Amino acid sequence: MATLHPHALTPAHPDDGTRVRRWCVLAIVAAVLLGTYVAGVAWVTRQVEAGVDRSLQPLAEVVRDRPAQ
Repeated sequence: MATLHPHALTPAHPDDGTRVRRWCVLAIVAAVLLGTYVAGVAWVTRQVEAGVDRSLQPLAEVVRDRPAQ
């Protein structure tokens, strides 16, 4: 009858759960930071676009020379 090695009963890496949890937390933090960045860029873009729209003045009619008759 074969006997089990004592190390065969213990997990290979006891910190596997900690590592997975750390990656999940880092992924969530990265997603939140990316979402904040995208929202900030969208807001700044809207503000600049609104400022440009307010600053545009309608073009005056161009005075044309009379064509040769």
